[in-house]
Amino acid sequence: MNLLRKNSAFLLSLLQRLAGVLFLFTLIRIVFLIHNQAHFTLESSLLLPKYLVNALRFDISSIIYANALLILGMLIPFRSRAQPVFQRILKIIFVLTNGIVFMFELTDIAYFPFNLRRSIVSDFALLQNTSEMIPGFLAEFWWLFVFWLFLLLSLFWIFQKTYPKAIPEYIPRLHIFIMLGALTLLGIGARGGWQLRPLSPITAFEYVEDQRLAPLLTNTTLSLLSSSQLPAINPQSYFTPDDAAKLFTIRRQYHNTPPSSKRNLFIIVLESFGSEHVGAQTPFLDSLLQHSLQVEEGFANGLRSTQGILSITASIPKLMGQPLMFSPYQSNRVDGLAEVLGNWGYSSAFFHGANPGSMEFERFTKQSGFDYYLDRDEYNDDSQYDGQWGIWDEPFFQFAVKETNTLKLPFLSVLFSLTSHHPYKTPDWFTKKHPLLAPQIRANKYTDFALQQFFESAQQQPWFQQTLFVITADHTGQSKDPYYQSNQGRYRVPIAIFDPQQQIKGTIEGVAQHTDIMPTLLDLIGYDQAFAAFGNSLMDSTRNALVYHLHGGWFHLFNQTYYYEFNGFGLKKVFNYRKDPMLKVNLLETDSVPVEIIDTLKAIIQTHHDGMINNQLFLPDK
Repeated sequence: MNLLRKNSAFLLSLLQRLAGVLFLFTLIRIVFLIHNQAHFTLESSLLLPKYLVNALRFDISSIIYANALLILGMLIPFRSRAQPVFQRILKIIFVLTNGIVFMFELTDIAYFPFNLRRSIVSDFALLQNTSEMIPGFLAEFWWLFVFWLFLLLSLFWIFQKTYPKAIPEYIPRLHIFIMLGALTLLGIGARGGWQLRPLSPITAFEYVEDQRLAPLLTNTTLSLLSSSQLPAINPQSYFTPDDAAKLFTIRRQYHNTPPSSKRNLFIIVLESFGSEHVGAQTPFLDSLLQHSLQVEEGFANGLRSTQGILSITASIPKLMGQPLMFSPYQSNRVDGLAEVLGNWGYSSAFFHGANPGSMEFERFTKQSGFDYYLDRDEYNDDSQYDGQWGIWDEPFFQFAVKETNTLKLPFLSVLFSLTSHHPYKTPDWFTKKHPLLAPQIRANKYTDFALQQFFESAQQQPWFQQTLFVITADHTGQSKDPYYQSNQGRYRVPIAIFDPQQQIKGTIEGVAQHTDIMPTLLDLIGYDQAFAAFGNSLMDSTRNALVYHLHGGWFHLFNQTYYYEFNGFGLKKVFNYRKDPMLKVNLLETDSVPVEIIDTLKAIIQTHHDGMINNQLFLPDK
């Protein structure tokens, strides 16, 4: 043991140097908080030590990544590590690397009020448009330069005070053992632990009650490293900001009279459940829709669960390649339905029977304002585990009813199913009951059974009559039908609202999309304050009924008659999908069709891209 300790001199020196950098990171975070305290409202000052401790996980990860060269230089076992020349090289690496890191961290202290998030790589593209402001910036924040010099001197001092002691006996095998063990532990520290996905900026939302506090926990280094590995979108300048706002705005407000009793909301999202599968495969759902407010032609905004949940719960469409959770903008502020209603006195919960970490839903739900996220861990009974995705739908749906009983009224609950996902496994007893059905049809039929059992239990609860239920799907599933494989049909999903009081029912004619769900619900429950949404209330007879998304690198838009394909520069195709549902005849070359609507699409794209890049897809706080 004594021999191991003597030969761990370089490892001990390395850990001391990294610990010194960690202390300086904490000091920078405290200055960051003091300078930007107007943007961070702590419910109690006692929470600050908790946040500083949680922030260590993010700082440790960033420090290990940033000091990779130093780590290798001090751990690779060769005799000349202790030579003065090599130590001087390591000193230059240590001071230079961390000096650059600190420069970015300090710059964000001043830049944070402009975008309310830690900087990402694409933010540097803005420098070419604001270069004339740099002298004024340096003059105003001269004290940050002084602080940076102090940090540089601290780095020199830390390095000098942590020189490794001479090793009395050099044992190569022992040093290799030390190196491998240290690199393993540091690798775990770099990824932030053993969890399913490596640490990223969106992880910070797990540790805060208010999404606006997330930037306090993470750091600029991690944000830059994460965003550098993800594709960014380019800003669009089709119009001036004022002209774009005349064509489209995300500001919504319905001048309702607030109700004396607020209604609960329960959104049920069925996995991979396109409109094609509603009917013969789903007798219960079909009967429920007959007593609901149905959308004649409902459409998803994306083809992935992560895109569907964002559109359904936050009214943000898919207009970029990557879902928000896996994009450079993953730490953006999202004022979703849960956040808006939370400020109006609602509690909220998101139920998803999947394995922990699935699709970053837990982090996203915290980011968008949900109070609780309950998955397979909270269900805590693996006798109902399907062996792949998570808990079977029927028992997990019952769990959602039970747990909703514990929520403070009024509430918002979102329940996301699992079983109707490929490979379409169902419980043995259900498979034996329907042995001749194709796996996909059997899985859909099982989810329909689970839905029936859910409503039988829900109607026994005291909150049932006071609750509006939304039934939709995150996206479509596999299909052999040519129409449901087309660019239009592959987005067709049910969108319906069931009211136990039967005050809301009928058919919304024409098209609607997922982003319309949030504003519709806020309109129905009498919400009278302004909020941000891309969609429109289906109750608004004057709404501009549109569906749009990014598919195959092109933007697709359609209204009640025409289907447009726009490549970002020019209109390429137009179809009359009422007469030509398979989109075979391009009318752009053979007929005169209205193309003015493309200006609206351009304004939508510009609003979305600028809002994503600048973190402005929300209304400013009052």
